[in-house]
Amino acid sequence: NGYSPIKLGTLKKEAKYKAEEKAVVYAKDNRKELVKKLREIFRDKYFCYSSDIVRADLLRTASFCDMLYEVLSEFDRRMLKEKLQRGMADFTDNKRFALSLFVGDDGNPTDLAREYSEKFDEIYIDEYQDTDSVQDMIFSAISKGNNRFMVGDIKQSIYRFRGANPSVFTRYKKDFPIYEGEGTKGSSAAIYMSENFRCDRSIIDVSNGICGYLFGKGPNSIGYTKKDDLVFGKQVLPEREMKKVKITAYASDNGADELEM
Repeated sequence: NGYSPIKLGTLKKEAKYKAEEKAVVYAKDNRKELVKKLREIFRDKYFCYSSDIVRADLLRTASFCDMLYEVLSEFDRRMLKEKLQRGMADFTDNKRFALSLFVGDDGNPTDLAREYSEKFDEIYIDEYQDTDSVQDMIFSAISKGNNRFMVGDIKQSIYRFRGANPSVFTRYKKDFPIYEGEGTKGSSAAIYMSENFRCDRSIIDVSNGICGYLFGKGPNSIGYTKKDDLVFGKQVLPEREMKKVKITAYASDNGADELEM
């Protein structure tokens, strides 16, 4: 249309440094002002109680916790006494009884645990991602330290409602060196059995994407890393068509949304 673009002049080197210097000074001044306001807000509005008031509040909280502990402990004693009189025990009771037999008050294996450990050449435990701390202490007490083989998949942990804690399994996975044959250092090692020969690549890709997002970061993180991803290993004929994966997301108010991948 007869118009030519306007070309801005190049900023000289000296002027550029002066502009950057002014910007830095401006940012520092703004930061100082912001820090000052935040200190006034938090100090005067939220952290303005005296040490005596804070101490008294903590003592009231401690007193309430002590009372709550006494009430729950008494309930536990009476409930256990009644169950023993009736010859009854639930799953949690059995764990507690086993723990008291195999683990001492100092946290070390009892003589009975050492006696039992001599009865087992090897201990194989499946679904270790669904164990809890009590079960882990029992298994540790009756093992010899290097004869326990634990298999688990943190993506399949489904028993949190009864106390299962996948971090028990991930701790071993994190602490053990990766097995690299006979040259692996130490008496313990982690073996990743990641190759999947059953599922199509589309299922593997979607599973890895969802699990990495849900379990890898944030409040739901359970120690998931890239090493926990499945590896596609299925033998597929060249002419076979790759199936798509359909994901249906249900919401209580908005019905269901479907996504094909």
